[in-house]
Amino acid sequence: MNLLYEEYPGKPTRNQLGLKRALPTHPQAEILVFNQIDPSYIWGVAFKDIFTQNKYASLIPSNIKSQVSEPMFKYRDDFEHWR
Repeated sequence: MNLLYEEYPGKPTRNQLGLKRALPTHPQAEILVFNQIDPSYIWGVAFKDIFTQNKYASLIPSNIKSQVSEPMFKYRDDFEHWR
């Protein structure tokens, strides 16, 4: 069972909200990891702005993609349904 992608009672459906398959249903969903994540599973790092990307650039291995993706840090279109 994958609760991150289930419908929520009393809320519009995922289809009505226009959610892409990769997005969890609730915008505040999170996953907790209690052990280390092997770097081979990390394919990229996204930053809100170039200043932050530059600040952490020396910590990111050369084989891991780093990019600025401001939209990734904005509210989702369905945010108002979850207030």
